[in-house]
Amino acid sequence: MSTLLEREAWRSEARCASDLGFFDAPIVEQRRKCNVCPVRATCLAYALANKIEHGTWGGQSERQRRRIVSRKRPYPYTRLITLLRGAEPDLLRQAKERLP
Repeated sequence: MSTLLEREAWRSEARCASDLGFFDAPIVEQRRKCNVCPVRATCLAYALANKIEHGTWGGQSERQRRRIVSRKRPYPYTRLITLLRGAEPDLLRQAKERLP
């Protein structure tokens, strides 16, 4: 079993970790930066697994993440697999458990 520090080590590699203006930028700009982030998939899996409702995570807005986990309007499975490709295995498993 890994420690909390080991499980969240990916955060230090995130583009937003070193960009002080990231969270003040418009959502479109945040998403653009997320799309080239090396830990984008892990970040999204983390947000889905932990039911984070606010902010941009893994290049997806609050609304987009709500749609991903919605049972009324299921998110296209192939698109979701593409978004989560490369995520850390533990977070990916936890995120999948939350999906419809």
